[in-house]
Amino acid sequence: GGWRTMVEAVRVHTFGLGGDSEVRIRPERWVRGTPLLIGPRRAIPLSLLCQTHPELLAVLRRQVDYSDPHDWDGRFAARLRPLDGAVLPRMEQKIWDGLAEGPRALEDLAPEPALMRPLGRLVDRGLAVFSGFTPSDAAHLLGRQSGWSDEAAELGACLLARRGAYQGAWPADHSSRDLAEMVFERLVVRSGRALVEALLAEEGEPLPGGEDSAASRIIERALAASDPEVSPPLGASFTLGRPLVAIGAPAACYYPEVAKRLAARLEVPEHAGVTNAVGAVAGGVFQAVRVVITQPEEGRYRAHLSEGIRDFARLDEARAAAEAEAEQRAREQAARAGAGEVKLGLSARETSAKTATGERIFVEMEVTATAVGRPRLAAD
Repeated sequence: GGWRTMVEAVRVHTFGLGGDSEVRIRPERWVRGTPLLIGPRRAIPLSLLCQTHPELLAVLRRQVDYSDPHDWDGRFAARLRPLDGAVLPRMEQKIWDGLAEGPRALEDLAPEPALMRPLGRLVDRGLAVFSGFTPSDAAHLLGRQSGWSDEAAELGACLLARRGAYQGAWPADHSSRDLAEMVFERLVVRSGRALVEALLAEEGEPLPGGEDSAASRIIERALAASDPEVSPPLGASFTLGRPLVAIGAPAACYYPEVAKRLAARLEVPEHAGVTNAVGAVAGGVFQAVRVVITQPEEGRYRAHLSEGIRDFARLDEARAAAEAEAEQRAREQAARAGAGEVKLGLSARETSAKTATGERIFVEMEVTATAVGRPRLAAD
């Protein structure tokens, strides 16, 4: 809202866009713009899913042989994390139980539209995840990325291309490679637009708006691949006045083209593909717990503990109880957050007031325990 706070933090603008973003056909009829939407919801790339579960290739092959396309073609679902004691409504529990043996095709798991709603709620809660065609699949098909199942990427592109043609999104002769090129182009343009929007926000300018706003269309026109045989009546271009540093697995795949269209100098650090993973391991888990001690009346010190209040005759006794609880809770919270070996720290801040006669009166004490530790490795 234009106000500066007293809290120091890295200035970040986030956009749900990457190699594992779900590629979708726009559900409504459009007048302008692209027929493809990428993100913000994540999905397991089909090439990765079938690399780890090769038996699912048979499902994709079967769907390619169908005479008519279906909305659930090339889409799967899988569990993402355990329930951890959560209780699910009946329909969500039914879907959850259906994923017990591993990823399932949506045509088998949720063949009826009504079953997609409880599945969607599991995905929204972070308990399950979809798998479908993503920019990583397009990159495999175009030879820009390797390591996962090329066949799954090809089959997924074929299914999506057929479905889009059936819905009138593109011509019937649109090939799987044509679709992959379209997805790659869309991700490059959308990434460039995200950078432009972030820089505008840095300067205090309002963001352009939705996909079909005039400002967004102008930005995307400036970032789109140019056709040397076509001279548009209105041209535009951007020049990024700062270096563009790209990290993450898709950095070398997409960002050379993003930087080219922004006339920017690109920096892709060594080991950029695992930078995020290294940061997660090298970073620390930090948890802090605070316990307050007050004095409701002379000679009585009250520690506000998690199980309730406890009164003590002496301040040192109340402080010892507060420190013990704060340390225990900080250690437990750090362990739940994934820390391995934990180091504890303690501090206390006392607040007092001075009377008219110069006497100091105890008001409260805040005891703080901090727990810091490196994240546990998977081998732990």
